[in-house]
Amino acid sequence: MDFRQLKYFVQIAESGNFSRAAEVLRIAQPSLSQQMKHLEEELGVDLLVRHARGVTTTELGQQFYDHARRILQEMDRAKDVIRSQSLNPSGRVSVGLPTSACRGLSFPLFEAMAARQPNITLHLVEAMTSYLDDYIQAGRLDVALLYDHKAFEHVAWTEMMVEDLMLFVSPDSDLAREGAIPFRRLADLPIVLPGRPNVLRTVMEQFAARCDTRLAPFDCDSLPAIVK
Repeated sequence: MDFRQLKYFVQIAESGNFSRAAEVLRIAQPSLSQQMKHLEEELGVDLLVRHARGVTTTELGQQFYDHARRILQEMDRAKDVIRSQSLNPSGRVSVGLPTSACRGLSFPLFEAMAARQPNITLHLVEAMTSYLDDYIQAGRLDVALLYDHKAFEHVAWTEMMVEDLMLFVSPDSDLAREGAIPFRRLADLPIVLPGRPNVLRTVMEQFAARCDTRLAPFDCDSLPAIVK
């Protein structure tokens, strides 16, 4: 049984005639009759009584008509609700942003949402990428901006940009006057990285292994502290 059969049956019951129902439904009458035969066979009862003037519902057919009509009305209402929300959506959307990107993106996001979707309440969550991934899997976030999508194959993702990996040093450091530096030189520096399983930490350790370089970073999960 499907919605199409319910729609056919309701139209036949209201038309009182297979021919008129077939015209309204724009379906061949033999096909309509076949659908009703399948429906009655599935239910194991007669729903319609055929006579010279057309058809009428049986007692069970009338009960089925009442249920079928309500189901079709509910389906129409559900369509209307979804269509109205697609044109003017409302609700709460939770978005996760990495700590490094939150300051630059949060205000533009709020501003754009207020202008384009005023009925959407935007909730921003700032955290390290690994924590954002945990929040997505726990259902606490609807969407998040994550670094290194290859580490998160268990979620649906869209690549938005590619960033260069930068080394931040104090202004008076000799390295501040250099351009690109070999990765192996990091082994001699007191670098600070987020703790495991942060994506940046994972990427750095994987690259260090490929370069046969050993890093001994300080662990810190606070971006302001790392910058300082």
